[in-house]
Amino acid sequence: IEDSGFNDNLIDLLNFTFDPDTPSEDLIFSVLSQSDTDLVDCAIDQNKFLDCTTIQKDSVGSSDVTIQVSDGANAATDATTITVKKVNDPPIIDNLPDQVLYEDTGTHDNLFNLNDYTLDIDNSDEDLTYTIVFESDPSIVDCSIDNQDFIDCETKQEQSGFSILVVQASDGKLTDDALFFVVVVPL
Repeated sequence: IEDSGFNDNLIDLLNFTFDPDTPSEDLIFSVLSQSDTDLVDCAIDQNKFLDCTTIQKDSVGSSDVTIQVSDGANAATDATTITVKKVNDPPIIDNLPDQVLYEDTGTHDNLFNLNDYTLDIDNSDEDLTYTIVFESDPSIVDCSIDNQDFIDCETKQEQSGFSILVVQASDGKLTDDALFFVVVVPL
């Protein structure tokens, strides 16, 4: 699996080996070749397990690993394919800019684009949805999401103070939240 790092005892090689003349503890295993060690690097552990480590973050694909078993006199080889599968990484939303607005100034359209503060390695901006999940004081300033990714805020008549907002980014399965402050300054 993508980004899984060290995978201990991935394959018990003794389950795939038979030598009627040699006890299994006397067999010697070795990795002869690997087609993509930049993706996954495999090694023999405890002379019976194949351990593999994913190397590059967010990389997927396959590597053919050729393994040899020897009884000291004779050897046999076989290949297996290690496939690194993609996983859905969550979106990351962070560092939303605080806003300072003046009292009685009405609607402030497109204060900032949420896509500028969100990263999702697996999805495009169009695949993300945003929701305001918390707004501490909409009686001072009421904010909304416009065109699926812009923050709009409307100051309320004769009101000043601040409101804390929490925005959630979602890729449809995983989410992340970030907050920002809107301060309404009296005139």
